[in-house]
Amino acid sequence: MTVKLDAFFRLITRFSLLNVNWIAGIVAGLLVLGLFPATVATFIITRRWIREGESFSVTKAYWQAYKQVFVKANLFGIGLSAIGLLLYVNYRVIQTGGIEIPLVVTVSFITIVFLYLLFAAAVIPVSIHFTGTPLKLIQKTIWFIFAKPHLAVLLVLLMWGIAHVSLLVPAAILFFTGSVGAYTVMWIFLSSLDKISGIEEVQSETDQPETLSLSNRRILT
Repeated sequence: MTVKLDAFFRLITRFSLLNVNWIAGIVAGLLVLGLFPATVATFIITRRWIREGESFSVTKAYWQAYKQVFVKANLFGIGLSAIGLLLYVNYRVIQTGGIEIPLVVTVSFITIVFLYLLFAAAVIPVSIHFTGTPLKLIQKTIWFIFAKPHLAVLLVLLMWGIAHVSLLVPAAILFFTGSVGAYTVMWIFLSSLDKISGIEEVQSETDQPETLSLSNRRILT
């Protein structure tokens, strides 16, 4: 019983430590420029955690990852955010336009928004786990969405649920939101890989899982 409690508290402490680093990374990038690299770095650590266990320094590995992905994560994140903003502006135009919108336009817009949400939820784990050019990673993300649509939907619902709980319990943002959310998403994604056909995994089980697709550089321990 004591051993189990000790393992449980170590797990809680590790999640809290990673989450504090996630928040520190956001702040270090002045919020706007820190959100994307901090989130990507958190996913990198959780992937390594799942693959290797706990035998590495979370803080050291996190900040190495953060520095290496800072530029590319921001470019990718800002581009994705710009698309989301464009969709929102279109939604507001449709909502306040005062004209009757054809059904085909409404259905098409809803479909585009739905696909955008699926892509936004899947792109980080795909981009971290696989290597390739930005175009190749986008292709692999799209393939994942259509190969396992139910998993992509699950990732969206999971992220929405975590955000909702965090708003209800703000203290969770300080200690668990980023780390637990990234770990859960990454675990679901990795568990589904062996069932996905058509995507060739670049890394084997014995490879260092911290090789980062967004930066194509190896994170040293």
